[in-house]
Amino acid sequence: MFRRAALTCLAALAVLAVGACNDGLCTQAGCNLGPWVGVIDEGTSAGYLGPGAYDFTIESEGLSLAWSCVIPEEGGASAACDGTFSAWTSLDDGTERILLALVEQTEGRLGIRLYDQIKVDPETVTGPASFTLRVERDGEVAAEGSYEPTYEGDWWVNGEGCSPNCVLPAETVDLQIPAAP
Repeated sequence: MFRRAALTCLAALAVLAVGACNDGLCTQAGCNLGPWVGVIDEGTSAGYLGPGAYDFTIESEGLSLAWSCVIPEEGGASAACDGTFSAWTSLDDGTERILLALVEQTEGRLGIRLYDQIKVDPETVTGPASFTLRVERDGEVAAEGSYEPTYEGDWWVNGEGCSPNCVLPAETVDLQIPAAP
């Protein structure tokens, strides 16, 4: 009996919450977007990063992000490679520009998601217009690539007119680390 009453109350609250969204209330969701950059090592099985000390650098329109990590063995993961890295600057009009990189490994493969806030206006979140990614392994440049991703869409994830407005990348990017000779 108590369980049925509790479920009825939850259902009523859900209906009210959905109805409230249509009345101009905003939720607090954020954008999950930006180009997904895969770093693929052609010299290992399944593209995992091979063993070594890595230095990663992303440069985008005057901003630079850098981080380092060590991969102890092939297919191994290092918590030092995962993280959130950011850089910011003030634009000529007084607004701030923030470049954010979320770095994570999935089954040994490294992926980077880039965000660039206040790129179009203060309410729009997108990825950078252009960026360069450089990967060094054991002090030597292993791979470097420059990209100009395209974006599509126009989504108000928190309700119409509620920031942020999200724009999604049209493609993923893969940086290939060539196999050692």
